[in-house]
Amino acid sequence: MATTFALELNVTGNGSLKDDLGVWAPTGSFDIGTGVDKIQILLEDGVGDNAAKVLYVSRQTINAGASFALNLFGGTLTDFRGTAINLTALKGVLVVLRAPTSATRFTIGPDGGATPLQAWFNSTAAGQKTTHYHFCLETMPWTAGWPVVAANDCLYIGNPSATAIEVDVVAWGI
Repeated sequence: MATTFALELNVTGNGSLKDDLGVWAPTGSFDIGTGVDKIQILLEDGVGDNAAKVLYVSRQTINAGASFALNLFGGTLTDFRGTAINLTALKGVLVVLRAPTSATRFTIGPDGGATPLQAWFNSTAAGQKTTHYHFCLETMPWTAGWPVVAANDCLYIGNPSATAIEVDVVAWGI
């Protein structure tokens, strides 16, 4: 029987759909999140579609103006078993800001850093990053994933906030 990794992301909250510009007349409203308890990603232990062999989980404190290098091939990070990480493909990454406020946020991307991983970005140049105020989840569950090699193995999680932040990082791949 294959081992299954499970990543569960609970989505909660309510909201409504409205039109402040008067382009169309809403006929009602609905709660965003109603009936949606969780988003679940199930991965078999393996190398094919919807499979992973390596799971990295950590909590990082990132000082104001600093960044954390999620080094997926250099062997400087270890998986939850303590084994050095040397991925050949990234299948997914989840970053969660532990205590989001109106003054905190994080960025993620290659951003022109040393040995940058392009992943879902257009290039590895400076400025190639996205800003998030609560969490970021990106997945590529197919066999190939996002290729990782020694020359292109780092995603940078940056802190443009004025105070230190704490993030939980989960990455998986083969």
